[in-house]
Amino acid sequence: MHARAFVLFAFALAVVAAWERAAADTSDPERQAVAATVQLYFQGHATGSGEFFRKAMHPEGKMFWIKDGALAQRPFPEYIAGAPGKPADDEARRVRRILMIDVTGDTAVAKVELAYPDATLIDYLSLLRIDGKWMVINKIFHRSAPRPAVPSPR
Repeated sequence: MHARAFVLFAFALAVVAAWERAAADTSDPERQAVAATVQLYFQGHATGSGEFFRKAMHPEGKMFWIKDGALAQRPFPEYIAGAPGKPADDEARRVRRILMIDVTGDTAVAKVELAYPDATLIDYLSLLRIDGKWMVINKIFHRSAPRPAVPSPR
């Protein structure tokens, strides 16, 4: 019985590792370009600079989320105007990573995680290639309690 559990566990780890490699694979130039736009979005969060957000987010875009059980929305220009202009006090403890990128023609989706000391956010960014440049056109997100740190294997 223990051998069977071990085999299932090993298989699950292999599947997760393969999924993470596929999500992180940026050998395709379009995936690289989408990832570069996502990195601009991350830099906006890291620096508090609206300029990075403006480079990544289309001025006609919007973000949507559920607040108190109801749909909430905010246009990107309003979101960008609220950028503080400086990094958060706890910036050194914040981690951002791309979990997945999927590109089809002039459309793409990126799933990203923003792990902060007080919350974990999962953003789904919809991107369009407009005049040869990838731009975030829509964002939906979910905010939850921070995830506990996973100890590193030794």
